[in-house]
Amino acid sequence: MKKIFIILSLLFSAHFTFAQSSILNIGLKGGVGSSKFTFDESALASEADREASWHVGLMARIKIPVFGIYVQPEVYYSRTQGQIEVLQGLGGNESFSQDRIDIPVLLGWRLGLDVIAIRFNAGVVGIIMLDNGLDDLSNTLLETETNDFIWGYQAGVGVDFWKLSFDARYEGNFNKFIEESAGVNIDGRINQWVFSLGYWF
Repeated sequence: MKKIFIILSLLFSAHFTFAQSSILNIGLKGGVGSSKFTFDESALASEADREASWHVGLMARIKIPVFGIYVQPEVYYSRTQGQIEVLQGLGGNESFSQDRIDIPVLLGWRLGLDVIAIRFNAGVVGIIMLDNGLDDLSNTLLETETNDFIWGYQAGVGVDFWKLSFDARYEGNFNKFIEESAGVNIDGRINQWVFSLGYWF
């Protein structure tokens, strides 16, 4: 958490330093999503239905004076929810939720006017697991080996209107969230659709 506070302090300091130049903007964002947990076919568990997710945090935009190109780092707290369908007679569907810190860094292209524009962006996201939620399951996926940090990717489109930003993105993972369960190798990953509303200061 100390690292998160340092990141936030640096973002705000940079914002006030460069506010007059309009190179850097800082804003708040929040939104909802639809998350799903997927597993390989040989696993003890299988994917189930999508569940609602939500997030809230900060965003920054660094404008590069070349054809509307920009870099957009973000940091936000999110809660994802999902279901696991446990196979081989180990149980039925189990629901759980995860608390995490997401840190996307996106490269984007903005096309339009100062007041209204459409955007396209894509990049990487670092996911820090605060609580993976598996401890809340009754008796499934015992002795599960998980990763506390995951590299993922985001890609999507957005619209800017005045000081508001609307975004729709897809998020996937480069590496596994669940590595192993009960001695069986599992390729467990998280994907979600993310919809956000942001406000620039």
